[in-house]
Amino acid sequence: MVRHLGALKLAAVLGISLAALALFAVWLDRRTGPRAPSGTFDAIVVLGCRVNPGGAPSHALARRAAHAARFYAEGKAPLVIVTGGIGDFGPSEASVAADVLVAHGVPRSAILVEDASTSTWENATFARERFGAGRVLVVTDAFHTLRSERIFERVFGEAVAVGSRSPWLGPRVSGVVREVAAVGIYAALGRIDLLRSEPEGACEEPARTPGSIPLARRFRDAALCDRPRTWARLAADDTHALGHVRPV
Repeated sequence: MVRHLGALKLAAVLGISLAALALFAVWLDRRTGPRAPSGTFDAIVVLGCRVNPGGAPSHALARRAAHAARFYAEGKAPLVIVTGGIGDFGPSEASVAADVLVAHGVPRSAILVEDASTSTWENATFARERFGAGRVLVVTDAFHTLRSERIFERVFGEAVAVGSRSPWLGPRVSGVVREVAAVGIYAALGRIDLLRSEPEGACEEPARTPGSIPLARRFRDAALCDRPRTWARLAADDTHALGHVRPV
């Protein structure tokens, strides 16, 4: 009888845990819609995603870039940062996303490329190292917005993530299952704070990654350390100082 009750309790706990995870997964998928919040940003950041054989963008990458192009056309930010290195197939996710942006009317002079990252954490930290801090609008898939927003808040100080949803259920289900696990891992590693509701600021420079080249000091942390924001001026007038940034 005791063993039977113990088994029932264990089954109840497992059932409640699975139900909670399922509800969390559904909430992640529905957390945000495709509309941008009010106000303007220093830059729009497109998070990288898989590139198909032959260099064609995956549906998710093309959708993210097209989403960002619409925000650019609406005047949400003067710059678009594309992120992502080379995955299973080249070229880099960032360069493929940049081509999609151009096809949707974003001028190449408004696109900055970070093409070395291989994770969401690296998307944020590598972009910060190369281009400095600022208020960013992060574009990704809906189920990915919670973790992305928390990471970019920590690294950039001010960030809002928006996402769209795939029209196909299969990719959304597999993506949100992976994302539930990723949120747990990132929270356990201390890279995201699930309970924090307000950004804390990011005036400390993130740890330098091997091979990265810092942006000129006058641009670093411009938006968050009480100095004039300079990203737009950087893109317009100081591109000669960014020889380490891969041309689009």
